[in-house]
Amino acid sequence: NQGAEGTIKKNLLIGNIEGAADCALKSGRPAEALLLALVADDESVYDRIKEEYFQMQKDPFVQTVLKRIVDEDEEQLVLESANKNWKEALAYCLSYSKENVDKLTEKLGDELQKKKDFNSAIVCFILSKNIQKVAHLWKQRADFLISKKPEIKEAVLLNFLEKFSYLWSASGIKEEITE
Repeated sequence: NQGAEGTIKKNLLIGNIEGAADCALKSGRPAEALLLALVADDESVYDRIKEEYFQMQKDPFVQTVLKRIVDEDEEQLVLESANKNWKEALAYCLSYSKENVDKLTEKLGDELQKKKDFNSAIVCFILSKNIQKVAHLWKQRADFLISKKPEIKEAVLLNFLEKFSYLWSASGIKEEITE
């Protein structure tokens, strides 16, 4: 591919980084195109080359996961991943969310709760420090168990209170529980 390399060199020799990046991308050299775009004076060159790169990709992993990470779109990354694998979505949330880990983890828990995956939702709500939602789900579970076997009411309520007390103590959160 001497022709493309020659064109890239000519563009670089005259200081036309954008032209060199465009040529590199069009000639199947995406790594070189992205590297050149990074050093362009105009930030929009990098953004444009990056978007063109992602549009050229056929691999769904590159089009979704890598694009979301590069674009710092943690919310979409977590919500899209939640449909396939909630643990992966949680790992992405904990790895890439800088300021809004609690909010995104809670959102993931809400998605799991909609899908009736209550145990997984509880894990997310605990990690998001949302004691209210954890208590609500535990209470629903206790009410369900009591409705099925009224004779175990005391044991179920004791179990609920123990779990809740441990969580309350471990979390250090002193919010008021309204339910």
